Order: sequence, then structure tokens, then C-alpha cells
Amino acid sequence: GVFQIANPMERYNEVAMSQKRKDVIDLHFQSTKTFPVVLSQVLPEKLRSNREVWVVTGSGHHVNKNSHQRIGGVLENAVLSWLDAKKYTYVRGRDKNGHGGAVLVKR
Repeated sequence: GVFQIANPMERYNEVAMSQKRKDVIDLHFQSTKTFPVVLSQVLPEKLRSNREVWVVTGSGHHVNKNSHQRIGGVLENAVLSWLDAKKYTYVRGRDKNGHGGAVLVKR
């Protein structure tokens, strides 16, 4: 599966192949350690061609408690801290059930 791909950019590209929208960065299968590698390369590039870019982290609300993944949007919180540190402007997204899991970053 995708988790077996060691290189974060290769893993991102594998997930991105199924994403039709050019204004989305899907961080599924990334960890709190690997997402900065992906975002620092992909986000500036996407913001050059789009005024706003969705960064999809997943909210973690469906994660199996016995899995190695952490529950409760740990990745989302790490991404928000990273965006703050890099001085990006963003708005947190919510789905119809009030779960987070996506951040709209503005140019």
C-alpha cells in the first residue's frame, strides 16, 4: 500500500494522482514528521497558480484506536503550527458534521 512508500514526496505523488483538483494538497498517508517535506515543496508551487489552496489532513475522527495513527487531528494541528511559523494566511475548514481535516491557505 501507499504507507510502504518511504519517500514522502513519492507517497504524496501517489495519493495526488487520484486528486483531480489542482487546488488541493492531500496529506493523507503523511505523518507529522513527513508533511513539512511535502508542504515546503508543493504549497509555494500550488499558490503560484491558485489564489487559494486546500490542504487536506483528515480530522483523525475515524482512525482505529488500535492503529499506529493518532486520533484527534494531530496532523491537522501540526500543519496549523507549521503554517503559523511560516506566516501563511489560512482558514480552517469544517465538514457538515463539524469535523476539521482541511485548511484553506491563501496567497
